[in-house]
Amino acid sequence: EQDISTFSSPNWEKTARATVQDMIDVKVVLKHDPIRVSLLEEKLMEVSDPRSPDYGQHLSIKEIKDVLSLSPHTTYKVENVLKGYNVTDVQTNKYGDIISLSLNAKEAEELFNTELYHHSHTSAPAHMQTSVIRATKPYHVPSEIADEVAIVENLIRFPRLEFVPTAISERYTPPAFEGLEADNEFSSCGTKCTGYTTPAVL
Repeated sequence: EQDISTFSSPNWEKTARATVQDMIDVKVVLKHDPIRVSLLEEKLMEVSDPRSPDYGQHLSIKEIKDVLSLSPHTTYKVENVLKGYNVTDVQTNKYGDIISLSLNAKEAEELFNTELYHHSHTSAPAHMQTSVIRATKPYHVPSEIADEVAIVENLIRFPRLEFVPTAISERYTPPAFEGLEADNEFSSCGTKCTGYTTPAVL
């Protein structure tokens, strides 16, 4: 990703250098033929257009894979190069275009020729762990697979986090209903929900 020149964020503070004890998960995204991508986009528009004779005839996974037509040789080549760097946890998706790796930070630094550091979110509540590991300089994939790789996810970009203030029970007391008890499904947040619904109870 040669167009990226900034390796920091105002919302994330760089802290300690990542070590061999730190594990990271990255996704190596392979390139597709732009012409075939356009063909797939056209097909998706046709099955979504009521005026099209192909309307409603949604593509199967095999049909999508056939349209994109990423060569199995390409996937196999990239997998083998990655495994040559002692990466043992390698998983490829059903389309053969995303290869997921789990490796320690030192292995990742060697593989992608970069430096990795922990970063903490500057606005996170004190009790919340928000540390992520990201590169602080450009990364490079091995030269023998550079033409096959589009990007490596989870090395540069920071996640966007939003923090919702904790509801204070003293500020709101739900009305009492005699003879009614809350269903377990709506009390599953672990404590009394004090009239608030959170993702934990959905």
